[in-house]
Amino acid sequence: MTPFFGKKKSVIFNGNAIGKQLVETYNISATVKVIDGVLYQTVKNGASLELVSFPVEKEADDYVVVEGTVRITAKAFADSGLRSVTLPSTLLTIGDKAFYGCTSVTTVDIKGNRFFGLSIGTSAFAACNALTDVTIGGNGSDTKIDAGV
Repeated sequence: MTPFFGKKKSVIFNGNAIGKQLVETYNISATVKVIDGVLYQTVKNGASLELVSFPVEKEADDYVVVEGTVRITAKAFADSGLRSVTLPSTLLTIGDKAFYGCTSVTTVDIKGNRFFGLSIGTSAFAACNALTDVTIGGNGSDTKIDAGV
């Protein structure tokens, strides 16, 4: 099983294939793409992104969701080993159980001033027992929500 989304691409040297390398950013179709090993799809006529799935076995401590992402789907990050995640200022919706069981996540940073108008689904951060800090802002006048999130 592959620990993340990716595809093998031939490495050419002096006109000869000398091996394969893993490519983590590519288009699957006109509406589905892999960005840094994470599955996204376009929404709103291709103008915005929706994060569909962060692979459970992807080896990363921190992840920055791509700017332009407006939605994170239900269970998109469920059971991942991330320690911190940064959400873009463009985010409008976090799906049900999006981060469910992310027992290593301690910090969530929400860029911009998106707390009001941000729809957070049922149990979006349930079973995230290590989560102690949620910061909203990123411009020096952050709002910080501490333990008990």
